[in-house]
Amino acid sequence: MQQARNLATELGTRKEFLRFLLGDRDGKYGQSFDAVFEAEEMEILLSAPRAPRMNGGGRVIGSIRREALGHVP
Repeated sequence: MQQARNLATELGTRKEFLRFLLGDRDGKYGQSFDAVFEAEEMEILLSAPRAPRMNGGGRVIGSIRREALGHVP
């Protein structure tokens, strides 16, 4: 929960432009974590259970890292 508060604080004025938080149903992020962002009037959207392909952001970042940094000596 402290990490959620720290993130909300670091976002500062940018958080007023954020409307959604995408969650992946991991057990380490409980209701108290979501409550911090709901207090900031963000809607929590959860991915479908047992659907790893719905978490595409991590795959894109991973492929960019492999392609871009794979060529660095």
